[in-house]
Amino acid sequence: MAPLIHNLWRCACEKIFEKLLQQKGDHTLLIVFDLLCFTLPYSLLFNEQAFSKFNIKDLVVLYIDNNSNEVLNNVLNRMQQLGVKQTKRLEIQSFLSNNTLESIKNLNEKSLVIFDGYWISERVNDPEIHVFLRKASYQKARFMAIDGSTSKFSEALDKAGINKLGRDENGNIRNPAYNDPPFVGFTLKEARTPDGHSYFYPSIFISNTTTEDINAMIQELINWLGE
Repeated sequence: MAPLIHNLWRCACEKIFEKLLQQKGDHTLLIVFDLLCFTLPYSLLFNEQAFSKFNIKDLVVLYIDNNSNEVLNNVLNRMQQLGVKQTKRLEIQSFLSNNTLESIKNLNEKSLVIFDGYWISERVNDPEIHVFLRKASYQKARFMAIDGSTSKFSEALDKAGINKLGRDENGNIRNPAYNDPPFVGFTLKEARTPDGHSYFYPSIFISNTTTEDINAMIQELINWLGE
């Protein structure tokens, strides 16, 4: 793949070189364009390889928001542009209904549940949220909290008994997302011991990427999903 991209790009550049040299006669242009010919295809290839770690087209995204989280909306729009299999908004009124809890059985490692950070922060002590997080986690669903008080998502996981936060000598919580980073992700992964017994361990994702760089945020998310 890399040689093909590189050769096609060089052919296009060479035609541009010829015209520029005919017009300008300046060989410094040749050096600049030659550098572009070498670096651009491989930067494209790097992004292609990173995005291919996880097939985002298999991903089903369920999200819960208050219709006012611009960062979350930008992330969803970019995911749709990249071709996610489905995006579906869960209505807050029905999120904790029996029908919604029943649908947990359909969640799996290809499911990503995104919480508005502001929304989850208001429900960190809600026992029904804790039930949902526990059940969906053991179905291997992935979770994200985006923007707002994302540290509260870690607290909700702690209160749900899924990922207990450490305490210092004074009993204060040690929250790795204490500074409310834009992205906080969590999932349970399954592994096996040498004698064949299975067990779960937590995988935590925290990103401090600026919210203006949506592409970088999506790149980090896909890298985490592909681990």
